[in-house]
Amino acid sequence: MRRILLAALAIVWSVLMACTPPQQSSTSKSRTQASDQDLFVQLSRVFCDESSDKGTPYVANTLEPCVLPADPVNAVEDMVINLDSVDCTTFVEYMAAAMLAGVKAPDRNDSLLRQKVQALRYRNGQRGNYASRKHYFSEWISDNVAQGLMTDVTESCAGAVHVTKKINFMSTHPQSYTQLSASSELVEQIRKVEESLSASDMCYVPCDRIADNFQNLKAGDIIAFVTSIHGLDIQHVGMVWWPDTKTGSPRLLHASSAKGRVMISPNSIADYASKAKNCVGIKVVRL
Repeated sequence: MRRILLAALAIVWSVLMACTPPQQSSTSKSRTQASDQDLFVQLSRVFCDESSDKGTPYVANTLEPCVLPADPVNAVEDMVINLDSVDCTTFVEYMAAAMLAGVKAPDRNDSLLRQKVQALRYRNGQRGNYASRKHYFSEWISDNVAQGLMTDVTESCAGAVHVTKKINFMSTHPQSYTQLSASSELVEQIRKVEESLSASDMCYVPCDRIADNFQNLKAGDIIAFVTSIHGLDIQHVGMVWWPDTKTGSPRLLHASSAKGRVMISPNSIADYASKAKNCVGIKVVRL
């Protein structure tokens, strides 16, 4: 009887051990965090050499085709990866894609990098027509969170607030977008996206509470600047630059339209937000 009991206990123990996931040690976690930061720093140097005031040029509309497709509603967008010129969104996309892929030197022909860019850029990772692209950055965040690519940590920040806002900038300004001005059906597809965004509340940290959250920020976090502009959600995006959290304050690594290149802000993210016209606060997203 004793042998049977011992055998039964051994079987139960083996089952429990098989079902229990291995615990990651604090040393292992710190190494992972360190390697992630090292990768972020290496990638940032691909786009920005602050020691010589050089950075990848800022160029708007690099994703737009030179010639409109004959049938824009059914046309599948080209998979554009332009590492030689970026705007604020494509810069963050390329950085995030390279980090997710573990790529130290981004190459536009790298299949894994292209896969990650497509997942980040297009709704549910499915590349389709112009309206399948995540034009509104709040949707860019929520869809990529849903795909498991990142985490929106804004709600855990001190002083975070929830608001609702009618999002309709693109559908009410179709003349500002070449493809929308050429297709009323695309406008309608964009309007449906806007209605979905308008039905959801937005969480953000007001400008006067950003400094209270400095210790919660990590190098490589994505920062989205929430705007007061009517019908729009986010007016600018960048990433936290803070290689040494023991000194200084977190600054912003971003593609600046004002400076015409990728750069690191001279002052803190809180200072940047407080001086940015129409900015009411930030969202914080972590890869």
